[in-house]
Amino acid sequence: MLFRDNIYMGQGYVPLIASGEEHELGFGVDDQVKITRSEGKRKTGESGILTTERVEENSWITTVKNLHDRAMNIKIYDRMPYAINENIEVSLMRNTTRPTDHDIENKRGIYSWEYHMKSGEEKTIKFGYRITHPQS
Repeated sequence: MLFRDNIYMGQGYVPLIASGEEHELGFGVDDQVKITRSEGKRKTGESGILTTERVEENSWITTVKNLHDRAMNIKIYDRMPYAINENIEVSLMRNTTRPTDHDIENKRGIYSWEYHMKSGEEKTIKFGYRITHPQS
C-alpha cells in the first residue's frame, strides 16, 4: 500500500530489494507542487555581413511553487537540442538560470535544476537556447 502525506494513494508491486538498496516508486502528480511554464522569446533570423548565418532562439520561463506545509527537495528537468553536424552550434542563452546538472544519465541535452524549497517558496527558472547554422 502506498501513502503520501498520510493519504492512501493505492497499491503497487515492490520487488524484493536488499536492506539499504534504493528503489524508486512513482506516486503520480503532486498537487502541492505547482509548476507553470510559459514561452519566452522565440526569434528566427539571420546574422553576419560577409557570411550569413541562420539564427534561431527559443526560451521559456518555468515557475515552481511549494505549497506543502514543509520544505521539499524539488528537481526540474528540461531539454534542448544538440548538434551532430559540426557546422551547427547550439548554446544556452546568457540569461538562462544556471542548471545544477546537465547531460543527465549520459543523455545529451538534458538539464536539471535542484532546489531545497521551504513551504510557500517560489522559484523561477529561465531557460533558453540559440541555434546557429550556415545559411543554406
